[in-house]
Amino acid sequence: MTTFGDRIRMTRLAVGISQKELAKKAGVSQGLIGQLESGRNQGSKYIVTIAKALNCPIEWLATGKGQMRGTPSTEILQAIANKPELMQLLRIAEPLAEYQLQAMIQMGQAFSEPEKPKRNGAKQK
Repeated sequence: MTTFGDRIRMTRLAVGISQKELAKKAGVSQGLIGQLESGRNQGSKYIVTIAKALNCPIEWLATGKGQMRGTPSTEILQAIANKPELMQLLRIAEPLAEYQLQAMIQMGQAFSEPEKPKRNGAKQK
């Protein structure tokens, strides 16, 4: 099950904006967005403005009930939310620079490629 902070982060990343951009759209501080996403702040009187800034239903953002409309792939985001390891990867990747993200993608692709056997029977990449 996702937390309020997880739903903010998932939706923000799905629409492709930074914490700073979300804060500006919602009329709050970037620090508040960071606190909400990390769970240091469990609720907010700004939930309506944050939901509007993210173009998602208030009920979904607050409770996780209903549909997360306005985002490209609800099913994928829900699957990510149900796997703590994937949420951890998102948290690690979120502050990285573009070149670092590209390196992570290349590593992930290398892990997903099947190993090819060598002629002498040993495995190689």
